[in-house]
Amino acid sequence: MALFKFGVEFLLVLVPQKYKGCEVERHHSIYASNATLFLANLPISVCLHMMTFFGVIFWGAAFLAPTLVWSQNDQSLDPGISVEAGQSESVGTFPLKVGGDFELIDHNGKLVTNETYKGRHMLVFFGYVNCKNMCSISLARIGKALELLGDSVNKLTPLVITVDPDRDTPEVMKSALNKFHPNFIGLTGKPDKLQAVYKNYKQKPTSIGNDWNNDPIISHSSYIYLMDKNGEFATLFPPALNPERMADIIRKYTSF
Repeated sequence: MALFKFGVEFLLVLVPQKYKGCEVERHHSIYASNATLFLANLPISVCLHMMTFFGVIFWGAAFLAPTLVWSQNDQSLDPGISVEAGQSESVGTFPLKVGGDFELIDHNGKLVTNETYKGRHMLVFFGYVNCKNMCSISLARIGKALELLGDSVNKLTPLVITVDPDRDTPEVMKSALNKFHPNFIGLTGKPDKLQAVYKNYKQKPTSIGNDWNNDPIISHSSYIYLMDKNGEFATLFPPALNPERMADIIRKYTSF
């Protein structure tokens, strides 16, 4: 920590100033600690090397810190947000048509349609198994919300529709989703069938490059859709909503 503080002082205080070698003008010395004043008589070549060294540390920390936090996939580090007591949850009529018919393959290899789940509320999420950031966090939150529903969870069908059908086979999805909650059902299908579902749910999965393992990174919406017993849109949850609040809202919409 002391090394980092020293580096920041060097970058923010000494580097921008006028110097002979690294000499700091007297009226700037009030900003520097005693530890940094020894730089005053160092040769310029040494100063430049130190600037590069601390610059790498500073910017490396800035870029790597978010990745290290997200990669933990630990819900305790990111519990999500809640709706304040007394805050209105009514948003009126949703301005877009969401949902519709579909014909896909579940993680058991069985052909399913929207009629398969008629009579039960559906909780619909789009993602993919190799998503190392938002998908795993959202699935952990949904899984916890399902636990909080208790036995009533069996009246709800949580569906995860892949945005990476080339790698998310039924077997892969079944194994991955079971870790978050046994009631999750993974759905995949033919490209044209998936595209129809994406369109109905306003999804536009887009490959935006590869990660450090050379696996594709797919951009997609992380909203969670609650559909009623007839497959009609009921409401949606932002991915940052915490499990407790999500479970409370699901109960209200489904009369659990």
